[in-house]
Amino acid sequence: MNVWFWLFSILTCGIAFILFYRQNRPGKIGGPIALSKAIWLHYTLYTWFFFIPYAWIQYGADSIPSGDRHVWWILSGSMWARGIIELYMLFVSKNWTPVIGISHDVLTFVGMVVGYLFGDHAGWSDQPAVFVFTLSLFASLIAETHHAASFYLLMKGRTQGDDGLWYAHKGDPRFLRILRVTTACNAGLYSALGYFIWTWSARSGG
Repeated sequence: MNVWFWLFSILTCGIAFILFYRQNRPGKIGGPIALSKAIWLHYTLYTWFFFIPYAWIQYGADSIPSGDRHVWWILSGSMWARGIIELYMLFVSKNWTPVIGISHDVLTFVGMVVGYLFGDHAGWSDQPAVFVFTLSLFASLIAETHHAASFYLLMKGRTQGDDGLWYAHKGDPRFLRILRVTTACNAGLYSALGYFIWTWSARSGG
């Protein structure tokens, strides 16, 4: 790991908190967002879109078991493709619905399982940090599916149009359970990510 990695990581945290405060201004498209949801959004964007490709390149593809590599790339590649489509549907056509996201999550999860089964695997005995990180990616997609399904059950079609709401926020008591679950998921997933980064940093000398 080099100084640019750490600078970029810190920068993304700063941007996430700026966006959190901006999103909570009156009249912002998508509606207000709770802090736990902003932290969750940072985790998904940072881990799925940036950290997985960076780790695959810098950690050394040959040192990562093939099953784990499959999981990493299926998740990241699938989310990059979805991200482009979702941005268009949120800000241009304004017809995004959680059902689309949930369907995509399920298909991606199945692909990750298949990719993992058809490859070699890291474990506690040989590469515990890789094993934990890969396991956390499966957990992150389960969490994403849960969040989307819970939000959809509460909001139904209110995610579409100019007045669509995209985020759970603390001002609505209906979201309290979702926010508690999100906070717990954040703690577990950031711990797994931090463990992998710490182990990798120690191995590479910084």
